[in-house]
Amino acid sequence: MKNTAVIKLMLQGKLRFRESRTLLGLRSSIHPRKYFVSDELKTVYIPISKSGNSSIKKMLLRAEGIPESELSHPTKPYFIHSNKNLKRFTQSRWRKKWDDYFTFTVVRNPVSRFISSHYNKFLDQEKIDQRGFELHRHLSGLFTPDLSAIDLLNTLMTISDKMTNEHFVPQKFWIYKHHKCQPSIYNLENLTPLIEDLHARGVHIKAIEHSNHSKGIHLTPVSKELLALIARRYKDDFVTFDYEAAVDPASQELDSGTSSPPPFKAP
Repeated sequence: MKNTAVIKLMLQGKLRFRESRTLLGLRSSIHPRKYFVSDELKTVYIPISKSGNSSIKKMLLRAEGIPESELSHPTKPYFIHSNKNLKRFTQSRWRKKWDDYFTFTVVRNPVSRFISSHYNKFLDQEKIDQRGFELHRHLSGLFTPDLSAIDLLNTLMTISDKMTNEHFVPQKFWIYKHHKCQPSIYNLENLTPLIEDLHARGVHIKAIEHSNHSKGIHLTPVSKELLALIARRYKDDFVTFDYEAAVDPASQELDSGTSSPPPFKAP
């Protein structure tokens, strides 16, 4: 897309400012870098959307001593993302003093992550009624509320990762291309190693509760066609994080097919 066309779409209100700046080459991605940083715990967490993001943030805020009454809201299930306490721990630029901090992130089976993301943005009618269709302005209205999981995947494969909504960007993008640091990586399906490593560093937590239970995996039929498209779109995630694209066809429950991966090293 030529620069004049980008500017025209921006002035018409069809492209958001950060999308326009990315297309013009003025920023590396539409996604702002975000780090959850605790100087007291000497810990840095790199959030990845739909990979236990809410649960991990709550866990760290509890470890910081934030009272339980300030971590949730009776009628706002996504309250943690706008929590006032979260803002003082969120940073957008890496700082040299963090080099010695324990830096980590959490990844998830790409099949369940995609299905959960599709449900979150396209099928969760209660959320859509409250907040509207959140992708209505993304890339000049490219996405519509009735987009099926298969049609969404076919569309995503035509878009650069740097222009894709954060819920549908490959997890490897967040860790390697989007951040200069190399974090320790843990699987959402088994967070015991993370808890043990945090305890070894003096960060004592009892457990990590699942804040947003993924209803999407039980509501979205996982056909062979859908599974094949997910495997193609997120090929690097399956390989890098040692997952398998497998679903039990009888129960449609995910076979996470994972072992704890070795410390991540950028290729």
